[in-house]
Amino acid sequence: MANFHFALERQTFEVAALRRVKEWLPQDSVVTVPQVHSFDEDANVIIMDDCGEDAVTLKQLLLTASPQPLLAKEIGMSLGAFIGSFHSRGSGDDACLTFFDKYEMGKSMSAFITYGRLVSTLTEGKLPALSDPPLDIPQDQLDRVAIIAKDTTHAMLTTRETLVMGDFWPGNMLVKLRPGDDGEARLERIWVVDWEVAKPGLAGVEIGQICAELALVQRFSSEGREASKHILTALLRAYRDVRTVGLDVARTALVHVGAHFVAWTPRVQWGDKETVREVVREGVEYLVNAPEAEEEYVRGSLLGELLPQEVSGSVVI
Repeated sequence: MANFHFALERQTFEVAALRRVKEWLPQDSVVTVPQVHSFDEDANVIIMDDCGEDAVTLKQLLLTASPQPLLAKEIGMSLGAFIGSFHSRGSGDDACLTFFDKYEMGKSMSAFITYGRLVSTLTEGKLPALSDPPLDIPQDQLDRVAIIAKDTTHAMLTTRETLVMGDFWPGNMLVKLRPGDDGEARLERIWVVDWEVAKPGLAGVEIGQICAELALVQRFSSEGREASKHILTALLRAYRDVRTVGLDVARTALVHVGAHFVAWTPRVQWGDKETVREVVREGVEYLVNAPEAEEEYVRGSLLGELLPQEVSGSVVI
């Protein structure tokens, strides 16, 4: 990130994304975005809704006050339906894709911060968790990772597959709860915020990011482990219910889970060194195996629920 100057042009694209999503969403949507009231391009000032002091990020909620299964499933279902519908609308809006395609900085930044650092993360030994001793990833696997990084970077810079939010992770989801009649917490609203890297992108990368983050909660947080499992499963099922997912998108998503594990786990204070190293090695496995994986491999992974269901030899969408 230090190599990037995050220019103020990002505000133009963030405001455009927020306004477009607001137009697409029904007024009673549980998952929404802040309303933009004013944007002064000369002064670089955006005035938008505040989500309220009682809203917390989904990541904070998972790590400090693990939601009960019913609430966790509702959160996952709501987020999956939201992002699936968003990708469906974005893929069919040529004018929108053309407008956001001008956002070269957003595309370059998103590609670099994960795929531009994969090989160096595994080889340079600069991160404490991955040194002393070094990981010693076999050279043939490193070569494969380098190819995947190059190919995915190219795809992220050139694709017009769909419009993506660009940073769809639990830290950008503000959750507001309300007490239910039985005293248990119920979901009132989720705001998805920070749209400053919205652009044409790969749906699989977007899915992979949120799933990787939920998987990391499972690996490192006893408090949020069960809730994150419920959210992940419900999110994937809801996504596939609103947008048909082919094997190619699922492979891309699994590749990105691997890339996220490698690039981000050792850079964030998730937990003990050995578990971090295990997760990074798992990420390398996904990077090596997922690009050409058979359907059975994907179904056996943490993203198995993303693919259409199989029932008695047939496929049920």
